[in-house]
Amino acid sequence: MRILITGSKGQLGNELRDISKQHKEHHYVFVDVDELDITDAHAVNSFFNKYQFECCINCAAYTAVDKAESEAELAHKINVVGVENLANACQKNDAVLFHISTDFVFDGTNTTPIKVDETVNPISVYGQTKADGEFRALSLNKRTILIRTSWVYSFYGNNFVKTMIRLGKERSELSVVDDQIGAPTYAGDLAWVILELLNNLNQVYFGIYHYSNSGETTWCGFAKEIMELYGLNCKVNPITTEQYPTPAKRPKYSLLNCEKIKLALNVTIPKWEDSLNHVIKLLKQQEMLEKIDVKKIIAIAEAAGKEIMHIYDTDDFAITDKSDKSPLTKADKAGNVVIVEALKKDYPNIPIISEENKMIEYADRKDWEYFWLVDPLDGTKEFIKKNGEFTVN
Repeated sequence: MRILITGSKGQLGNELRDISKQHKEHHYVFVDVDELDITDAHAVNSFFNKYQFECCINCAAYTAVDKAESEAELAHKINVVGVENLANACQKNDAVLFHISTDFVFDGTNTTPIKVDETVNPISVYGQTKADGEFRALSLNKRTILIRTSWVYSFYGNNFVKTMIRLGKERSELSVVDDQIGAPTYAGDLAWVILELLNNLNQVYFGIYHYSNSGETTWCGFAKEIMELYGLNCKVNPITTEQYPTPAKRPKYSLLNCEKIKLALNVTIPKWEDSLNHVIKLLKQQEMLEKIDVKKIIAIAEAAGKEIMHIYDTDDFAITDKSDKSPLTKADKAGNVVIVEALKKDYPNIPIISEENKMIEYADRKDWEYFWLVDPLDGTKEFIKKNGEFTVN
């Protein structure tokens, strides 16, 4: 299937790009505003005519909730006119339109999870433009799947999770609203469910679906979980919505009823805490990798190589047997020492597995988030492989 994905540089667009690599049966065209302005009807129609798309996943949106109060025209242009153009193009080409909407189309007065067929009643400019966009998507294209979601975050882009991490590093405490209830949604999970719907079009109905991670919390509870999982010593104090005034009103209750999508796909939706933990791990890995100086690592490897070649240039290889009867040479030892000592000096906070400690018990290292595997010695690699943890190629 030929699939157009708009808003490709956003959180959901990036996650779709990642997950699409697991679904190579489709042909994807990822575009952002630089490649395709969805507010330009002629450009949209020309693009569809060129590629003959069978499906469009619209991730493009104006999402600056507060700025929309003063930029209503721009928000309308992207969230309504843009959607109208895509819906018309899909209708002309008999293509499926996946359109992403939001909990902001509701007023937040519910006390139980909001069902897909409940009446929209937005209380902000942003919410109104999204509601109007929903109407265009559903009325102009008969093959539309509209997915409402809430509190989206991701490894990519700017979002609440990254903001809390940044503030948690800068401050000893902060205040977060504790009377708005909803469910955070990991964009990676949302991307997965979109492709599940796409791959099961013959079994699902067109129309409205709700999707967010399972469970519920408040923004304050969300922030506390972020601090705990990231290991930040920052106290999060609960405040009311009234204590944190914003240009745009927020719905106080955003919990979405996701039963329809669960039944349609026969899936279990991940808990929001589990998905958050996954993203936190990715962000911590990224932070660690950013601290690694590749040039320095190359220099260490070159120094070890020189030491090994220096010994190879002599007749003294000094081959001995290790405990497992595999050979250990003087060159192996020398290379190991150079690498281990350099890593200890340059990265003292990252543990090392090498010949000296390769028999370390799993219980003693199970909490390591990262470690160096120093392996000029074959036994180190074999030990890891025998334990079935991973294979080093």
